[in-house]
Amino acid sequence: MVVLSKSKILAYHQCPKRLWLEVHQPESRTDSSATTTSFATGHAVGDASRTFYDPNGAGIFLDIKALGLKGLIAATQMALDERKTIFEAGFQANGTLSLADILIPVEDASGPAWRKKIYTTRDQAKSEIFNFIEMFYNPIKRHSHTGGISPAQYEKDYFSRLGSV
Repeated sequence: MVVLSKSKILAYHQCPKRLWLEVHQPESRTDSSATTTSFATGHAVGDASRTFYDPNGAGIFLDIKALGLKGLIAATQMALDERKTIFEAGFQANGTLSLADILIPVEDASGPAWRKKIYTTRDQAKSEIFNFIEMFYNPIKRHSHTGGISPAQYEKDYFSRLGSV
């Protein structure tokens, strides 16, 4: 079974032949240095998120590469009983697979639950996503147009150069 993911959808939109190659000949894939840097940045953001959402390190990280898809789904079900923050959880129902970056247990008047975010309007969702990208992700993500450094470092260097002029 081929799993349809955001990456595969983007690959198809960029080039249908690219998607075919990724599915049928994954060993032929070579990543550019920019792609490798992008992956490294994504891993750094994941590490930062784990530190932010689980500062005591008591959460559970589920590694799909080590567990495999079926193992990930089974491990997620077991981890839910532990009432700890879960990173990279996996669920499957009715032929649909869903992967969650972070699940945080919460207690409320009705008993234990897992924090999820529900937006009442499209504008509310767009605003929160914009804030995450602009205030958290983009300041630390390296960009090719800034010479491979983060925007925050680029601005710091830029204003430092202005001060010396």
